[in-house]
Amino acid sequence: MNGLEFYLRGGSVEYRRSDDRLIPLAVWLSSDVGNNFGRCLDVLDSVSKATAGEKAQEYPGDIYTATFVGETVLVEHNFLEETAEYSLDDVQRAAEEYWTVLLRKPDDPDFPRHLLPDLPEHLAYLYFWEETWQEPHPYRGRLGIPAQGSE
Repeated sequence: MNGLEFYLRGGSVEYRRSDDRLIPLAVWLSSDVGNNFGRCLDVLDSVSKATAGEKAQEYPGDIYTATFVGETVLVEHNFLEETAEYSLDDVQRAAEEYWTVLLRKPDDPDFPRHLLPDLPEHLAYLYFWEETWQEPHPYRGRLGIPAQGSE
């Protein structure tokens, strides 16, 4: 997304922005989604459904709530009177970039994982996501998500 860039710093995804209007979107992804592959898979699923014209979806977070409505995504602060509006295309680009940066995050050897610890973390969350929702993730075959596996 123009004006918004995600990068790794000390094991966390952080952002740089050229426009303060991008702060709610950047904070929603970097704080509410955070380093959690499962949450990021949920966001990518919401993007996919909204792009396909499916019913509006809401993605609540600790700080912001994002609501997908047609070609628009509203990002509302949960405690302050602050709402930002973004195009679905811009949110899609930002979410996809966020995922690709998150994929480069090294595993933390001091953090014990219980969810399929023998697999890379993103694959463990992918398989758990698909088992939970009983469908293949819509981003299969894209953005480093394998086209097939563990069906």
